[in-house]
Amino acid sequence: MVRVVSLCEVPVHALPPDRLEEVLGRRRLSTFLETAAQVRDNLDGAIIWNVNSTAGGGGVAEMLRALLPWARGADIN
Repeated sequence: MVRVVSLCEVPVHALPPDRLEEVLGRRRLSTFLETAAQVRDNLDGAIIWNVNSTAGGGGVAEMLRALLPWARGADIN
């Protein structure tokens, strides 16, 4: 039996990391930004794909929806 799978793209908008300062504090935000810069350098223009069985509804899908905008805001595509 062949199962046809349909894929859909879920848009992830960028959130500016400076908005995290109130929650993280200046030192941890600085660490986040330094780590993001290292990740960008290591990726060297590559793109990370997140593939999930559902776009919403809990678990990993909700975690990705909450966390990925911060990575996008730090210019990690």
